Amino acid sequence: MLKLSRSSRLIVITDVDGTLIDQRTYSYELSLPAVRRLQAKRIPIVLCSTKTSAEIILLWRELELDDPFICENGGAIYMPRDYLKVTLLGLKTDGPFEVLELGTDVDRLRHALADAAGACGVVSANFGQMEVDEIATLTGLSLDQAARALERRYDEPFLVCSPATAKMAAHAARKKLTVTKGDRFYHLSGGHT
Repeated sequence: MLKLSRSSRLIVITDVDGTLIDQRTYSYELSLPAVRRLQAKRIPIVLCSTKTSAEIILLWRELELDDPFICENGGAIYMPRDYLKVTLLGLKTDGPFEVLELGTDVDRLRHALADAAGACGVVSANFGQMEVDEIATLTGLSLDQAARALERRYDEPFLVCSPATAKMAAHAARKKLTVTKGDRFYHLSGGHT
């Protein structure tokens, strides 16, 4: 077991899907003992995910966390109010959180995605075009969880019905946007990570 000196400052930053929670069942049961041990030692746990803030907040509350989290592939950092001992310019308020936005607005991403698909002659389906029940079917999420997944602000998941993803990624890169591949979807973001 790792022994840390009292002067050590350890922070755990963890992915969510397939790391903290099971990829298929979305359960955190197997991770909970480790989370509780870290909390007992007052080691901050920072969640980092492709998930939206609406999805992460639910998990954050269930796990009784009180440290920042990072949503939508680095699109924003959510911190409980007064978490930092310094003032950062440009923070927005969202309920009990101060938010440092790093990402590109999802409406711009959706427009760029449609432009890239058209320019490359491919058919794509993005979250902004899907219904809640369709997302639930594709992901295995409940309808409530799928609705939270639709609350995108900085990252747009999409499917491509063509092998031209590399061509689309190159088109997006020319606009300083990034395409990444997740387990189920590709993601278009504003180059943040």
